[in-house]
Amino acid sequence: MNSAFENPFADYGKIVRGERFIGRKEIIRVIESRIIQPTDPGNLAITGIHRIGKSSLAYKTIIEQKDRLTQKGVLPIWIGLSSYNQSLNFFRSLVTMVRTLFDRFLTSQKF
Repeated sequence: MNSAFENPFADYGKIVRGERFIGRKEIIRVIESRIIQPTDPGNLAITGIHRIGKSSLAYKTIIEQKDRLTQKGVLPIWIGLSSYNQSLNFFRSLVTMVRTLFDRFLTSQKF
């Protein structure tokens, strides 16, 4: 058996990143045209059945391009919703995370 073979199901239940993410070039193009390339980014909903790869798709198209987005003044954030059982806790966490990231963004910029 070839020891270089990687189990394609080893990432089950996790976000697939980097070289392990394959295909979906057309939907990536659509997402980039709505979120990354326009001067006024739009909104987007990624829907699908459980474990189809929605989170991996969002991570690939948005979070992996965070440097490109922050250069345009867009601050991408990643929040796992499954860890929140109340909307109030989610929104508090969201405000805290955005404020922290925005502060880091401002201190890294040369005005």
